[in-house]
Amino acid sequence: GFENRRTKLTFSGNVIDPSWQYRIQTSAGRDGGRFRLQSAFIAKEFSDTWTLRIGQFKPPFMREELVSSARQLAVERSLVNEEFNQDRSQGVELAYRGDQFGAAVMLNEGFDRDNTPALAQDTEFAITARAEALIAGSWGQFKDFASWPDEGPAVLIGAALHYERDEFGTGDGLFVDADADGLDDTPDDDELETLAFTADLSLEFGSANAFAAFVYRNLDGDS
Repeated sequence: GFENRRTKLTFSGNVIDPSWQYRIQTSAGRDGGRFRLQSAFIAKEFSDTWTLRIGQFKPPFMREELVSSARQLAVERSLVNEEFNQDRSQGVELAYRGDQFGAAVMLNEGFDRDNTPALAQDTEFAITARAEALIAGSWGQFKDFASWPDEGPAVLIGAALHYERDEFGTGDGLFVDADADGLDDTPDDDELETLAFTADLSLEFGSANAFAAFVYRNLDGDS
């Protein structure tokens, strides 16, 4: 048989002037073809280095997740990424990118909170921040995981921090799968605090490349 592994419709461009950017992306489910909103945001470039973005997109956490699924080295991302990645959320992000240093901070609804209503009883608040240092090469080389023969050596070091707090005093005592292990073993009034950290190193040698990442996550509940 055959399957369309990833069927997506993406609309992007600018309005008013080139400094006002927008992007809307939907993805069709592989079982039934139902479309789901993935990204929907508008961004304002204040200068060559500062950008403000508002809407639904990926918080600045794990680099493997931030690189588009169309630009991965293998067919799929790693199993480590699937366990700890941020997926998409809704919020506002301020980002800076200079010649050798980049950083972004986002106030959001928490990891994996795409398409949730504003007043949903899920997350009180969450904040995500990431910093990157370009040691060699260009930023454009790290839009993907490939190292092409006509590209020179490149080195990128990154680190990110995420803190998230569940909604205060709104649980009903039902059990949920908070740690994504397939078991409903956590009461939803547990008011979990999530602290996550990641650091990564990306190397390109012109036809060869290497990538390494460390991820830490701590879930702290009332019980």
